[in-house]
Amino acid sequence: MPTISSMLRGTYQMYKKYGVNGFNSNLNSSSKSASNSINSFWSNYSPTKSTSAASSTLSGLLGIRSNISEMVNTYNSTKKTFDTELTDTLSDLKKSTTAVKNLDFNVGKDALTITETVNEDGTMSTTSTMNENLTEVVNGIKEFVGNYNDTIKFFDDNSNVSKYVKNMTKTFGDTTYNAGSASNIGIKVDSTGKMTVDEDILAKTITENPTRVEAVMSTFTNKSDRHISFAKSQQSRMFPSMQNMLGSSFKSASVYSGNSLMRISNYSSVGNLLNYLA
Repeated sequence: MPTISSMLRGTYQMYKKYGVNGFNSNLNSSSKSASNSINSFWSNYSPTKSTSAASSTLSGLLGIRSNISEMVNTYNSTKKTFDTELTDTLSDLKKSTTAVKNLDFNVGKDALTITETVNEDGTMSTTSTMNENLTEVVNGIKEFVGNYNDTIKFFDDNSNVSKYVKNMTKTFGDTTYNAGSASNIGIKVDSTGKMTVDEDILAKTITENPTRVEAVMSTFTNKSDRHISFAKSQQSRMFPSMQNMLGSSFKSASVYSGNSLMRISNYSSVGNLLNYLA
């Protein structure tokens, strides 16, 4: 299965050839050639002349139309994949954010049992055992952290799609402001905003100071909710429209597709009929 990143790279390679930097000149060149062919056909057309010019012109136009159709299909497919993965990513983060908000952090000090044993070589080993309530809280926080990291990764991986996507990488990466408080409860925040959980420290802190853990996680989840809402409000802008990608050439392309091409074909058929009657 192709990843969204590979599809996006493929799409942008296509636009590099036909699009943002290259499509304008290629399409303009093709359009100019087609236009010259049409002008040449009609200026040279007479009932007694061959209709090969019409056939050649339509063949060229059909080729342009085929290329445009392929580009549109690739664009639509990539955009659909992007939108689907974005929706799923935000949905997963929203679920885990809500789950953490509903957790009961007051699990009690006896929720964690730490057992120390002496190894044969004289070293000490520590084993931590969590009860069901503590396990639920720790797993809930770990799931939130994982989904939050996945969201940052999604926007970072696709930051070249548009300025709106790139901006989302910075928006979700703002967890660094809370790095100090987070480290005190066993959550490390790196320079990109991604988090890692030290399960032992987190479990111990929850049993000893649940209020501190709840306060830190409340800051994270409140921010997460605001970022999710903002991302959803910007979702329609994140993947640029085909017209934005191709600019004025998108309008030029429409001349050689759809009903316009059919009308040109009909004109040619009339020319063929006149030629036959002559």
